[in-house]
Order: sequence, then structure tokens, then C-alpha cells
Amino acid sequence: MVCAFAGIEPISSAKDRMLTFIEQGWGTITTSSQSPTPAPVKPTPTEEKPSTQCTLEEVASQIYTLINEERVKQGVNPLSIDPALTSLAEEHSESMVSNHFFGHERASGERDFGWGMRPGSTRGENIAKTPQRRLIPGPYLSLEEVTEWTVQCWMESPGHRTNILFPSFTRTGIGVSLSGEYLYITQIFEGP
Repeated sequence: MVCAFAGIEPISSAKDRMLTFIEQGWGTITTSSQSPTPAPVKPTPTEEKPSTQCTLEEVASQIYTLINEERVKQGVNPLSIDPALTSLAEEHSESMVSNHFFGHERASGERDFGWGMRPGSTRGENIAKTPQRRLIPGPYLSLEEVTEWTVQCWMESPGHRTNILFPSFTRTGIGVSLSGEYLYITQIFEGP
């Protein structure tokens, strides 16, 4: 998994802090807009049939729940979902997929992640890119394993952790997009 954050530190330091984590797998993830069911694929002897399928919205929802659990454990108020931030996060995740890049810059190449920001507010952004399957033979991961692992990786990274636990952030939006074998996750934090 590859993660990056931006926010409380100057944007130039975000580039220096992008971390590469050991790539681990994801269960089968499908977008809710996919209507046809793909033909079943017989598992090879080294892989097991996926035990669960979930939507990208379920991934985002579970990450939101786990982030708030981390905040409460640290005595920080939980975040509320902000539909405008969710739209921005979804737009950025989709932009990374359609424009084949991973970063905080926008499709235009701008490094500013403050697009659409409310006057007087503070903003942070965490992003992640990870394979949706294990790279080694073995079982697929469940929704819980995938999201717990993602949040754990963010919590073990000082920049991501700072964004997650920053008390001035009160609102969040999470967007998840799928491209081939990879999930692109954007979480935007904002307050007040």
C-alpha cells in the first residue's frame, strides 16, 4: 500500500513523507454502478474463492467508522460526514484513477489540495493506493481486514495520524475508486 498525507505540515513536506508500505491484499471490491455480474472464475489451487464482496461505499463507510473509533480512543471528538467533502474526495480518487497518477496534486498539476475550501477553515488530506488482492497466494481479505489494515497503516504514519487525530478537524469526506487491481482512497478533513 502506498499512502500520502497533506495538511497540517507544509505541502512540501508531504511529498517527502509519502510512505510505501508492504503491499498486502484486498478482498474483491466492486463499484455499485456495476450491474452485470461477472462470470464465476474457478479458483486455481493456490487461491481461494473470495468470501465476501462489498461496494466502494462500504469501504468508505467502514474507514469512517474506524477513524472515529481512533479519535474517540484518543479523547478527540468524532468527525461528521460532510457531503461536499465526500464529493471532493470521490472526485479526487476518480481523478487519480482516470489520469493515472497518485498524489495530492489535481489533474491540472496544481499541488494545492485546498480546492473548494471554506473561508477560514483548515484542511488535511490522506490518500492511499493499494492492491485489492494479496500479492502472495492465500485467501482474500474481508472488508474488516482491509479497512482495519488501511487505518492501522495510517495510524502508524506520523503525518496520517496527525491528520486523523487533529482536534480542529470536525468534518470529513471519504472517496474510494477502483482501477484494475488498485483501490485509490482519499480522505479529506476540515474544520471549523
